[in-house]
Amino acid sequence: MNHKQKQMLLFGSIFLVSVYKKTWKGIPTYYKSLSYVSFINAMYYYLFKRHLIWEFNPGGMDWRVVRLVHIFLITPLLVLLFLSNFPKEFKKQVKYVSKWVFASTIVDWLLLKSNMLIFKNGWNTLWSGLIYLQMYLFSYLFLKRPFLVSGLSVISVVFYMGSFRLPLSKRLYKGPILLLFKKTKLHWVDRLKKGVCDCFAHLIA
Repeated sequence: MNHKQKQMLLFGSIFLVSVYKKTWKGIPTYYKSLSYVSFINAMYYYLFKRHLIWEFNPGGMDWRVVRLVHIFLITPLLVLLFLSNFPKEFKKQVKYVSKWVFASTIVDWLLLKSNMLIFKNGWNTLWSGLIYLQMYLFSYLFLKRPFLVSGLSVISVVFYMGSFRLPLSKRLYKGPILLLFKKTKLHWVDRLKKGVCDCFAHLIA
């Protein structure tokens, strides 16, 4: 089985489980958390694009497509599955989160062994477990405490940037978002369109 087939199998499996569980019914309830997770995932590729610590192996596929699928489809579907069956009792919540983190970490390890996933610059499976714990907890808490989670997310980003020695440069600060405020002769609507397009291009580049 080649990489393209493996990627399709991964996406197809999550999609079929989502259909079976009818998780799409929860989109109106959880769309904010799904948007949050996609945004954080996209920001990882933007901030770490010159110093990736993990990445899905495109295996001959267009790497932009692979990233987009994981940012906007696979990860949101996974989080939607998690949130759709989240229990109400605290003890059950602890057990539920633990199961999801453990299972996700095992799958992550299997993807690594099958060469679908690549670890770089000191990243390992234990770090993946921590990321899954944060992703699931933050996606749930974002529904109730969005400002708190946003603050914790910023702290987490700074922590990972320091832990994995992300090299900072002026180019990083002069990102596409600042293009929205750059003085040009373009109409503000055209400038907004250009800025959004450039931002999107930089997120996956």
